[in-house]
Amino acid sequence: MQKELKMKTVLSVLSLAAAIGLSQSAFASFVTCNKSHEQIWVSHAYYDTDNTWTSEGWWTMNPGECKTVYGPDLSNTRHYLYAEGAAGKSWTGPYSFCADGGNAFKFYNADSTGDCPAKPYFCVWTPDKATGVMPSTFTFTFSPNTSVNDPRC
Repeated sequence: MQKELKMKTVLSVLSLAAAIGLSQSAFASFVTCNKSHEQIWVSHAYYDTDNTWTSEGWWTMNPGECKTVYGPDLSNTRHYLYAEGAAGKSWTGPYSFCADGGNAFKFYNADSTGDCPAKPYFCVWTPDKATGVMPSTFTFTFSPNTSVNDPRC
């Protein structure tokens, strides 16, 4: 009986530790939310840990839906997004990165747009670790009146 109780205690502690570990890693991310009134397709460009620009997409998002577009710890203050809506709205900016028009994609060296189809991304600034306010999760919300191209970029 005592051996069975010890085993249950050990299993409970291990389960709790695993749950805490999973929940902490799940919070290090860049999330986009769709508060527009149309389905949207989102692509994301970022400076990767191997010191190259990477772009990937498409995340299909229905109105009211949120999705994680970048899962590792946020280590870069600048992320770039491009989105198209089913009703014709697009969220664009002056920064060109590779993006495939209608297929799922992941491009490395995505800033070398001479070798791939490009889209006009906009910049999103996330708070900086140096200021001590770098969040583990950052959320950008698409809406009909979303202001793009943060001046800090």
